[in-house]
Amino acid sequence: MLFCILGTLRIRGISALRLMAPLPQAALLALILQHGSPLSREALTQLLWDDPPKSATANLRQHLMRLRQILAEHKLEGRICTLRGSGTSYRLLLSENELDLTEFNALVTAGRAYERHGDPVNAVSRFRVALRMWNGPIDIDGVGSRRLQNRLHALNELHSDVQEDYLRTRLLCEPPDHVIAEIRAFLSEHPLRERGHRLLIRALYESGDTSGALIAFDRARTILNEELGHDPGPDLQRLHAAILRHDIGHAERA
Repeated sequence: MLFCILGTLRIRGISALRLMAPLPQAALLALILQHGSPLSREALTQLLWDDPPKSATANLRQHLMRLRQILAEHKLEGRICTLRGSGTSYRLLLSENELDLTEFNALVTAGRAYERHGDPVNAVSRFRVALRMWNGPIDIDGVGSRRLQNRLHALNELHSDVQEDYLRTRLLCEPPDHVIAEIRAFLSEHPLRERGHRLLIRALYESGDTSGALIAFDRARTILNEELGHDPGPDLQRLHAAILRHDIGHAERA
């Protein structure tokens, strides 16, 4: 992959990105997220600043000039184009096989299709490869405007969704006690995700540890109450009730 945004922003062979100021990095991220489509100057400005300064247009030119210089130094000149017509737009030229996010999305789509068709083994394989493309969460603090941060946060949420997809499909084709430690590790990083708590509770119950499953539910309820101020949602409540009835299959159908 030439352009990588899953985790730390990287361009293959270019170490200078680590030293780049936050706003040029934000501009590069905003252009990458267009997947090769043009982005108007106004839209790019809104992705860089919540309250654009009077010098925003001049500043934007400087940031793009710096990006072009770095790319040209590594034989990637001409990748950032300026388009003029009814207004000024910018475009980062990249093909589908040059962006890690494109391949990640394709793997996730394939994994979810395999799961829908009752093939968890192949689903696990696709999810595992997709998750290996990440080198940690995307750091959104201080990156551009809230609009850009929201888009990056959505990618982090997608990463968490796929981690849960991976763990769930493993439970469909592996003994549950082989997966429990990884679910616990996931929840240690994402303690507010109810779906993760459901996975842990189900895995504990299916491994024969009913008391552990009930303790895990109590812990999830405490965390959600203390951090979010509400009780577990209906799916988690149904799973808890089914465990008390020893009828977890009913919760799965619900």
